[in-house]
Amino acid sequence: MGMPHASEQWRTRDGWMVTIRAIGPGDEARWTAFVEGLSPATRYKRGGTRLEALTPALAHQRVTLDLEREFALVAVASNGDASPIVGVARCQRHDHERWEFMLVVADKWQRRGVGRRLMSAVDGEISRRGAPTLEGLVLATNRGMLDFVQRLGFRVEPSEISPLFRRVVKSFRSG
Repeated sequence: MGMPHASEQWRTRDGWMVTIRAIGPGDEARWTAFVEGLSPATRYKRGGTRLEALTPALAHQRVTLDLEREFALVAVASNGDASPIVGVARCQRHDHERWEFMLVVADKWQRRGVGRRLMSAVDGEISRRGAPTLEGLVLATNRGMLDFVQRLGFRVEPSEISPLFRRVVKSFRSG
């Protein structure tokens, strides 16, 4: 499968240059800073890693992927010397038919187009890989995320796992 082909850049109104690219070795410190910077509410809504679980080994694992069964894209914002990760979209293949996505955007970068652009890049990569279905689990109380994915063409269904979650599904095959 190889590295994802996603690559996009845009400049924000306040002067940041944001680049979407594949995550990779060398991103450990940025990934750790990104997770540490998430609010408790964002970590909870996205099922994030507990801060006490952040170790160099975990950071290395999160940026070193088995490209046959997973990929991750990051949005990196640059302005002068700073180049933090401001969003991460991670996808794992469950079987030939299903890929699962996880998306998290830094609190101060939410509602600025980062999530939408990351998900557009995910759609492109999923299509390139020939996968017919992309799905995710979203907390039933996370109305903002449920509304967001519906605008992106996902169906919202009950989850078999728990009534606390909703399963969101997007099909890439017509018919």
